[in-house]
Amino acid sequence: MQCKVMMIGFSADIGRRLGDTKEHCSTFTGSRWYAAAVYIVGFWFLDFANNTVQGPARAMMADLAGDHACCCVSLVVSVSVC
Repeated sequence: MQCKVMMIGFSADIGRRLGDTKEHCSTFTGSRWYAAAVYIVGFWFLDFANNTVQGPARAMMADLAGDHACCCVSLVVSVSVC
């Protein structure tokens, strides 16, 4: 997940390496399609990774909490992972 966060954070730089314009944002009024594509793909992968981690994290917390607190654990994991 860390790689995807870095991919999103540096999407403008990656887009510049892929061929977007090197002009500054204050002078360039066009679109930066490569940066937008890198950002969208990175966000999509990050969302997928987040959903993949949420299931095992919820199961582990439910196992640790015991029988009487499963509803509370499910709520806490849903809020904390999102």
